[in-house]
Amino acid sequence: MTNDGKTISRFWGLRIGAPVAGGLALALVLAFLFGYFVKLLWNWVMPGVFGLGMITYWQGFALVLLARMFFGGWGHVARGLPPGVHLHAGELPLGDVGVGASARGGGARRARYGDWWREEGKAAFEAYVERKASEP
Repeated sequence: MTNDGKTISRFWGLRIGAPVAGGLALALVLAFLFGYFVKLLWNWVMPGVFGLGMITYWQGFALVLLARMFFGGWGHVARGLPPGVHLHAGELPLGDVGVGASARGGGARRARYGDWWREEGKAAFEAYVERKASEP
């Protein structure tokens, strides 16, 4: 099978699918192991310190999932941002520096933003903080 003169292997899907499936399997195994360690730690510490009951493996696994949902989230919002730039709600318009920026020349914008932050932005922020601190 050819595509614009390039030969495509019959197994090209395996080159993509196998690492994805392996990563998902590894994540599942680690989640189950982590659930087991949560159960062990809970049953070792919590009944003696707080007088709480012991938990089963599945309750430990559910605690891992609940903790992930409540405290860890399911992704990282600031992927693709320059080092030291943090995305806060309403501060950076979508596409200027963050997600989707590369489709609109975002690489150059990201580089200019990093330069601006190092040259002017940090000093402007520090002046703003000092001004707010001196207000009543």
